[in-house]
Amino acid sequence: MKKIISIILLTGLISLCYAIHEDAGTTGFTFSRLLFSPRASAMGSAYAGVSSDAEAVFFNPAGLYQINNTQVNAVYMNYLDGINCGALVYAKPLTDHSTYALYSRFLSTTETRTLSDAMGNYLGTDGTFGYSNIEAGGSYSYHVSNSLNLGGTGKLLYESIDGNSASAFALDLALYHITENEKLHIGIAMRNLGFQISSFTAEKYQENLPATVDLGFGFQIIPALLLAADFYKPFNNDYYTRFGLEIIPQENLRIRAGYKSDASDLKTGGSGEALAGLTGGFGVVWDCYEINYAFMAYGDLGFVNQLGINYKFKGNR
Repeated sequence: MKKIISIILLTGLISLCYAIHEDAGTTGFTFSRLLFSPRASAMGSAYAGVSSDAEAVFFNPAGLYQINNTQVNAVYMNYLDGINCGALVYAKPLTDHSTYALYSRFLSTTETRTLSDAMGNYLGTDGTFGYSNIEAGGSYSYHVSNSLNLGGTGKLLYESIDGNSASAFALDLALYHITENEKLHIGIAMRNLGFQISSFTAEKYQENLPATVDLGFGFQIIPALLLAADFYKPFNNDYYTRFGLEIIPQENLRIRAGYKSDASDLKTGGSGEALAGLTGGFGVVWDCYEINYAFMAYGDLGFVNQLGINYKFKGNR
């Protein structure tokens, strides 16, 4: 039965990927592609087949069933060009067969307003304007059997630029499969399937959402070594691969590293391109707390840092 489930899941995903045309067009609401998890980010964002904590809401909500106690998670990211981002997640086992989570995340920054004439000639600056994104949603994971969990997320997206705004609704659909070899887990997630609710302009120009499909594998070789690999495809772009590992040299310490092939887009010949795509970080566990840090190399654009804290309430499912 488990082999049949595996074949159905993989066949369905492959068919779906081939059905997605490479020229699907550009998208709006690209903020939703940012993933808030220092643990996952340090592992190259190869997390669809791991997703074993509250941050699963950003990768594979079906994996939420793996948590055994209530968790509160907060993440701060220092993004490129001084942009500030953050996320907050509350996850709780609901019954013996289900888990739910509520979350929100944000991005905000200010930019200098530049002026130009009708010919496009630069005329100087005129103060600043604000840019912000907010996302809020809820996730649910259902334990179908010892080999299969299903999950989904519903979310509202809001984007504001200089007093103008747009909004959208989106769904994430996912499953999490434990194979006959219980050390090997497979996750499949389709993210940001939805539609625009309101537009920036009166013309109601419709933007595609940044939909993606993700096939992930997590292999717990031994208790102290986890390997992960994801095959990741935005609907409007090429396939990418992501790899990561987590080593536990001692009980309270985790060391992580990874690589993302989509960083090849950042290799422009500059001095920093050799590092583009590399990721790393660590986690420290103390009592009910886990503090995680990650860095991600963006070539000549520099490094992005994430810092998170996860609190696990005592008492199991």
